[in-house]
Amino acid sequence: MRIAVVHDRDRVRKVIERVVQDIPRHKIAWTAQNGTEAMNRASMHPPDLILMKLALPDMTGVSVTRRIMEKSPCTILLIIHQVEDHTSEIFDAMSHGALDVIHLPYSTATTETIDPVQTRTLLHKKIQTVEKLKQNHIAVRVRKAVAPRPPLVVIGSSAGGPKALADILSRLPETLKATLVIIQHVDKEFSAGFVDWLDAQCSLRVELAVEGGRPAAGVVYVAGTDDHLILTPDYTFSYIPGESDSPYHPSVDVFFKSLVGYCPARPGPTPYRRIGCVGVLLTGMGRDGAEGLLTLHRAGWHTIAQDESTSVIYGMPRAAKEIGAATEVLPIDNIAPAILKALFRTS
Repeated sequence: MRIAVVHDRDRVRKVIERVVQDIPRHKIAWTAQNGTEAMNRASMHPPDLILMKLALPDMTGVSVTRRIMEKSPCTILLIIHQVEDHTSEIFDAMSHGALDVIHLPYSTATTETIDPVQTRTLLHKKIQTVEKLKQNHIAVRVRKAVAPRPPLVVIGSSAGGPKALADILSRLPETLKATLVIIQHVDKEFSAGFVDWLDAQCSLRVELAVEGGRPAAGVVYVAGTDDHLILTPDYTFSYIPGESDSPYHPSVDVFFKSLVGYCPARPGPTPYRRIGCVGVLLTGMGRDGAEGLLTLHRAGWHTIAQDESTSVIYGMPRAAKEIGAATEVLPIDNIAPAILKALFRTS
């Protein structure tokens, strides 16, 4: 891949450049010291991947991400050096299409440089993730049927997901008697901040899904570790180790596939339809969640994929549409009403 590096600190930028150049098959496309320079170079020479510091001297990484994704879209990985200072900006930038965030702490507070060995380890893993986006074929055990449970809505998302999720959740009533579970591609060190950010965007309560926890109605749960979240046959959350060749931790496919048999069949002329079960796949790069959504669709769930016009990156929902996994393909504004209609339909 052709990789661009955007950072205002010369020493940090040079460390990142050396690390990238040491990875086979990749080369430096260009470098920039500020947002304006990055936007101009991305417009003239779009790279395959941009490694960009979130806090730039002339403008925020949120603004740069938004403008690049509007004019010359490409994969953007944001770089931060202090997690606690940038929670809101991180998820705002991801809402505009940044794929992920990487934490590269400064070695010391005075020199503001980064450790080459640690940087190499972290960057290699992230870049490999981008390369593996189209290679996600994860097999999980099929869940046995369980007794009727509260209505369940499950949502998978990646790049552009935070804004899409906030839009959907803000349109759902505080009195909603359903359980919602979100699998958003984000590292575990940012998951607690993401929960706080999302909680501020809606009237529903948002929490991390914890090992052994039992989902409750009226609560939104977010996968909170780098392992894969599943719902066990006894209706509790559990995390299983991620396979080495899986591009994302947590995986939407793994969670979706763990839900087969969750909802009871509707009695009457259409027994294949399931009561109160809705699966949703939103904006994101790659194919994670498409196979899982198809599994749910075949099990009788009502499944929804975001449409191309409102997706920041039309990868995951497009894959779902292509394989016939979606009952409906909808713009973001129509997804919340469709969820409510599917949850409480009477026929």
